[in-house]
Amino acid sequence: MKKNLSTEENLRKLLYEQRERLKELACINQTTSILKEGKPIDDTLHQIALILPGAWQYPEYTVARIKFDGMEFSTPGFSETQWRQGQSFDTIDNNRGFIEVFYTKEFTSMDEG
Repeated sequence: MKKNLSTEENLRKLLYEQRERLKELACINQTTSILKEGKPIDDTLHQIALILPGAWQYPEYTVARIKFDGMEFSTPGFSETQWRQGQSFDTIDNNRGFIEVFYTKEFTSMDEG
């Protein structure tokens, strides 16, 4: 019986991880589509900032900000917290930007991935 429970737990974990990867891939695909639209940079970066939280484990507690060329684009209700991930990026014309994603509350270390 214990072996079945372990198998069930492993299956649940695998399915959960699969759903998380699908959210991440969906965000990548949406970002690619937005970039291909060829809209002005401010519209493009604002749209991308809005979709970023959906790729995180707890989207309802996630906010995002993109800084680029003196401009800033963020999700509604944006605020900085200590629970942050960030990454700089460079454009083909050597401009630098920065993407930041924040959780608005703390989660246990078990929830990190």
